[in-house]
Amino acid sequence: MTLALPQVVAASKADLTASSEYDAVIAVYPTTFGSTLTVVPDQTAPGGRLILAPTGSIHGDSDDVRKFQEATKAAMKRAMAAGSVAPLFYFPNKIDASEDYSHYIEVSLLGALAACFEPIDVREHYEKVGKDFDVKKIGFIAAGAELTEERLAFVNAVETGRRVAKDLGSPNCERMTPIRFAEYVEAYFKTKSSIKMSIIKDVDILEQEYPLLHAVARCSLSVPRHFPRVVKLEYKSDEPSKVKESLYFVGKGVTYDTGGADIKAGGVMRGMSRDKCGAATVAGFMATVAELKPKNVNVTAILSLVRNSVGSNAYVSDEIIYSRNGLRVLVGNTDAEGRMVMTDPLCECKERVLAERKAGINIPSRLFTVATLT
Repeated sequence: MTLALPQVVAASKADLTASSEYDAVIAVYPTTFGSTLTVVPDQTAPGGRLILAPTGSIHGDSDDVRKFQEATKAAMKRAMAAGSVAPLFYFPNKIDASEDYSHYIEVSLLGALAACFEPIDVREHYEKVGKDFDVKKIGFIAAGAELTEERLAFVNAVETGRRVAKDLGSPNCERMTPIRFAEYVEAYFKTKSSIKMSIIKDVDILEQEYPLLHAVARCSLSVPRHFPRVVKLEYKSDEPSKVKESLYFVGKGVTYDTGGADIKAGGVMRGMSRDKCGAATVAGFMATVAELKPKNVNVTAILSLVRNSVGSNAYVSDEIIYSRNGLRVLVGNTDAEGRMVMTDPLCECKERVLAERKAGINIPSRLFTVATLT
């Protein structure tokens, strides 16, 4: 499965036919076309039309770089509606790249890329019916600024991570069961040499090492395609002497949350396929890390992938379960499954930090849980 990420290229005014005419049109834009996005037919322009997308004020107290993101996102949507497959973004005015706007180029491109993202179920449907993806290439020109290789690499890395996260957060709970979620992660990261990956599939091992997670998954074990998984991803800097800190992330990946025995009633179960977006976000972050390969940090991620199903074998309130570190946990509500699936992996991260301390490795470490609250 391809991420269908358009190629972003640095263009030049040579790519704009009669660019001086565009400048003339843009110069009278505020008085002639108003403050809304406007399509201007122009046979001298590539594709025969211009789309003028104003940012509006960028000097007000509440204005910030998101004005550029909003403008490019709206322009991209309009360009796609007009059938454009290779839009060219032209910023005719030099921007004061002060602290507030120092990253306006990156933010602008990320806005355009966000607009042309197609969800994984749509892309897979396109592949089945032989339909091609719309936007292939995005050109970029900005007066007084340059789309450097460093900026382009950063944009591609961030957008790659966002697309991985969006794919894994797919609202189709059968498309992203714990097993298929893990398969997607495995397929993506197997080509990333900077990431070490392992997947725990054995239910007995999961019960032994992550007993609280296993309790949540217990009911789903009657349906083989809903079996749980734990995915581990690890990035280590190739220059250990430069590492300043180690980061540990535990992502909540409840691929569907019925609430369990404390069931989500009254129609509130709708949308609970997105209860895996914590794990999806962590996986996307690791995809960005794999592209950027930072020198000053090591990153470890554990994705807890389960389905909180309801049935005769569901865990229930009043159960007492021993956690990974031997503490007893009294279940008060089965719809509080997020803490159950993350506690044991978080404990594992703590164990690793303490083991490093014992071995004389005193790099500062930070532990995070990433989760939706449903």
